Amino acid sequence: MRLPEKVSLRIALALTLSAVLITVILIFAFEKRMACPRYSTYTIFKESEDYFAENAEGVIAYSGKDAGVVIQSAINSLKNGGKIFIKSGVYPYSTTLTITDDCVEIEGETIGNVGYFGTILQYTGNSVALQIGASDSSSPIYFVSIKNLMIEGSTNAEGGIKSYNAIYMTLESLHIREFYNGYGITVSSKGHFSEVCLLRNLVLMRVKYGIRFDNENTTNQINYITIDNCNIYGNTTETYQNGSVGIYIAADYNGAEISNDITIKDVRLWFFEKGIENHGYYTRIYNPDFDRGFYFAIYENGTNTLVVHPRFGENITSRWHWGGIKTYVIDNDTIIPLECRVLVPVPNGASNITIQLSRTQEDANYGVSVLPNWSTTVYVTMKNTTHFTINFGTPAGESAKIDWFIYRP
Repeated sequence: MRLPEKVSLRIALALTLSAVLITVILIFAFEKRMACPRYSTYTIFKESEDYFAENAEGVIAYSGKDAGVVIQSAINSLKNGGKIFIKSGVYPYSTTLTITDDCVEIEGETIGNVGYFGTILQYTGNSVALQIGASDSSSPIYFVSIKNLMIEGSTNAEGGIKSYNAIYMTLESLHIREFYNGYGITVSSKGHFSEVCLLRNLVLMRVKYGIRFDNENTTNQINYITIDNCNIYGNTTETYQNGSVGIYIAADYNGAEISNDITIKDVRLWFFEKGIENHGYYTRIYNPDFDRGFYFAIYENGTNTLVVHPRFGENITSRWHWGGIKTYVIDNDTIIPLECRVLVPVPNGASNITIQLSRTQEDANYGVSVLPNWSTTVYVTMKNTTHFTINFGTPAGESAKIDWFIYRP
């Protein structure tokens, strides 16, 4: 389906300006990144019942029977940045591991050629397993990288990883699981904007919320985040948990456009009430795979969203919720709905119903499709930019409902 030329040029201009801004940001990023250490500052390992942090000179700097204390001590010493390599093993701890300095990298050990996780951080507390940035800070944190780890939680834990004010953060090749009533990853802009972060090659399993963007009631933006090649599973195996969301992109707050230029590529999701809930601007979603078990696969409430080649599997009540402005779908032989509703009740005996659109249209040159659940003819009148009326040849009976959507060619 070809987009109108005027709209296409506008979007192209916006994307071009975004690319220019990203280029400027990356120049600054390169200069700052050059100051980050590139060697392993500490190696963490376990022997018998004790845990050790060995520095680059081969000296044991920290040790003890509490894995969390040893790892946190090593993190705290990296005031100018550095790398912590955690060897294969299980590391139980109950207090949140917190990174507050720039240029810190934590990497686990994989096993074999297929990259199984040998390093397991086993969090037994009720808060967040790993925190990046300070929750009470208005300053950004730069160049934090977490790679090649499994993070296990528990029923009462808040979540796996939460970042505050992160810029150029990389979360890669992680397996985060067992946060049954919490989240896998939250990107927060509580004290400062967050931007240019990469979340790649992740498995999030048995979580209520997969990946969340959260401005925490501030006007700080979350920009230029890429989510790439991720598998995200809910808590159940046949249906969804009420209130669960696979990927949540934050909504406007006090007139501020919070989420901008978010890219989601090659994600696979299972068992969420909402697979992807989008409230952002210029969100791009490529090849999403909604395998099974959703109420809404895509809950779309953004502006200028592009969805390319979505795949829908089984046990999905509604593929789409349309409440956004200028949403474009690229797929073979697909009509592009601008807005839709399912299972809309019609009063008993009614011969018509007026539908109020959630978003004002540019004009009334849109099509309307209606599917009633009783045998009747249907025709549309009073169509304008804010509402239209659906008329029924046979009045509605008890439990009458309709599905409808509006679209443009």
